[in-house]
Amino acid sequence: MGIENGRLKGLSIQEVIKNTKVDGPDEILSEKVRMLHYRYHNKETK
Repeated sequence: MGIENGRLKGLSIQEVIKNTKVDGPDEILSEKVRMLHYRYHNKETK
């Protein structure tokens, strides 16, 4: 998207919560989040 990285480190769910069964990734949710990021960073200023 042509933007610089933020200051936060992305963590996997296994790094956040231990000894818990997780299911994913959710491809549909992931695509929706990608589109939100795209729209936010590519919005036109009026």
